[in-house]
Amino acid sequence: MYRGHTRLPEVALTVKVYQLASKYQMEALMTLCSEFLQTTLTAANLPEIYDTAMLLEDTRLLERCSKVVNHSPASVLSSPHLGRLSRPALTHLLQHPLHITSEVVLLEALLRWGHAQGTRKELRKEIEEFLPQVRFLTLTTDEFVEHVMPAGVLTLSEMTALLMSIKQLQGVTLPPLCCPEREKRLCYDETLLRSITLAPRSVSSRSRKQARGSNFVHAMNEQILIADLRTATPLQLARIECRAIHPTSGTACVCLKDSEGNLLASVTAEGTEARFSGPVTLKPSAAHSVTVSLEGHWPRGELGEAAAMQDEVRLTARVAYTEGRAGSVTLYFWSFN
Repeated sequence: MYRGHTRLPEVALTVKVYQLASKYQMEALMTLCSEFLQTTLTAANLPEIYDTAMLLEDTRLLERCSKVVNHSPASVLSSPHLGRLSRPALTHLLQHPLHITSEVVLLEALLRWGHAQGTRKELRKEIEEFLPQVRFLTLTTDEFVEHVMPAGVLTLSEMTALLMSIKQLQGVTLPPLCCPEREKRLCYDETLLRSITLAPRSVSSRSRKQARGSNFVHAMNEQILIADLRTATPLQLARIECRAIHPTSGTACVCLKDSEGNLLASVTAEGTEARFSGPVTLKPSAAHSVTVSLEGHWPRGELGEAAAMQDEVRLTARVAYTEGRAGSVTLYFWSFN
């Protein structure tokens, strides 16, 4: 660093350097390490960084960690490095909402963490303090039989009581360590919305000439806004924003369809934003399309290739192209992978 070289090595070594820099109060090097860890932080390597962020009370790094946990809880919990978390760090991490689709994800993470500790304690005793955070009652009976019973961390009487409670039989007393919550964790909060913009890449000169300007379309004439929309990971779509959705009179009808043309969701838009009544799932690798029916001006029909990536989210599509006018579509979505 004193020679003007500020390139840092991989994460594990940077964590050690950061701790030493803190011990010897080397502020410049601490800042450098913190910034490096913030930029290289992913769901997979978060367990390597989380302890240090807590130990050194690095507020910015902790905020970045919280963002990753909130956006990618399943990936964090399935990280091969999860076992490196200290007990206090795991306790702190589990205070996040953890927007996961099944409690199996959390249970399996706790089992892997417990096995990784390498102590002489039984697995049950190793993870017992965390078991009350597993919402067993949200599991199906199949999930319970396939994942909970083989784990061997619950007694026979505890498993019996839980299965009877899952079946909602009357007069069953839950074991003390079992969470009484029956609501799933998956939460569609506006503050967790993410956005990604699809802008068609420039097309050939001939295509640009054909696409220039727009046609006036009448009500109920369905136009393609996005074709062949594909995602690498499951997404829950909340709304779409595009300047092309701008009806001259009345409203526009925006429809989301699957590859067979089946309607997944539709919404009436009065301006440039189409907000669905609830989350609409986009499945990985499947083709989706978005159409608009409105009265007003619309691009001449040219579709341009578009691709965008944000963290683990990658989208590809063909988007309605019009030179100097619409040009892009912004999708607002939740992703908890």
